[in-house]
Amino acid sequence: MAHTLILGQTESGKTTFARILAEKYRARGIPVLVLDAAHNAWPADYQTADAGEFMQTTIRSRGAAVFIDEAGRAVSWLNKDMADVASMYRHLGHFAHFIAQRPTMVAPTVRHNCSRMVLFSVSRADAADLGKEWTCDEIAAAPQFKQGEHLIISRFGAPVRGNLF
Repeated sequence: MAHTLILGQTESGKTTFARILAEKYRARGIPVLVLDAAHNAWPADYQTADAGEFMQTTIRSRGAAVFIDEAGRAVSWLNKDMADVASMYRHLGHFAHFIAQRPTMVAPTVRHNCSRMVLFSVSRADAADLGKEWTCDEIAAAPQFKQGEHLIISRFGAPVRGNLF
């Protein structure tokens, strides 16, 4: 299953986008599992701020949409386990979504296991780094995005521009 990296500055729309996506998964009957250290309300079948409990629950589950908000913080909690999440979750039938403010907050192993990225407003430096990593010229426009504007980028397809609002 495809994993997704959702990146953007504070209040750019990344968590709103992820929650909308979670609602769509649930409407299709796909369980939604969320790790959120901020304790925000999600349309989820299971939600926790406890990383260890989250890992145990996701390993016992199959075929779920998994959301890890503030993925940079979760990576520091879980270290090697988070890299395992990115590589092994596909084998459990999960679609993992890693949500962070900056690409450098998410380990390269995790980023490279994502075949999709939803990119909101980021700094020029982050856009330059992501442009190299994803070989997508349209990423250069991300520093000028307004709130809600984003690019959906596939490693193997054309980027699609969207707006939440």
